[in-house]
Amino acid sequence: EASLASEGRSPAELLANAAGRANLVLRGLPADGPGGEGPLLLRGPLTIERGVARAFGLVLEGGLESGEAALAFDLVNWILDLELRLRGERVRFLGPPDRLRRYVEDGPRAR
Repeated sequence: EASLASEGRSPAELLANAAGRANLVLRGLPADGPGGEGPLLLRGPLTIERGVARAFGLVLEGGLESGEAALAFDLVNWILDLELRLRGERVRFLGPPDRLRRYVEDGPRAR
């Protein structure tokens, strides 16, 4: 279930003004993060405000254990910031979806 609203005179304006809510489910994420054991499932609530999709406290399942994740996706600039916290490590993917850079750190991230 999703709800999305926007207005604008160009595709860029439509994306920049997008707002709404949805339930996010991503299946088959590669588990090249901590442990690397099989595909991952990511699910939870997603909000979109001013063209940026955000989700915090997402449930991350797969591999050997569960964990949590957070994401921000700037729809106008096409930049994804996805952080996975699993088994005491933090794996972060940052950049355009087709050219994500991967960063790995030990321990939880301080917010």
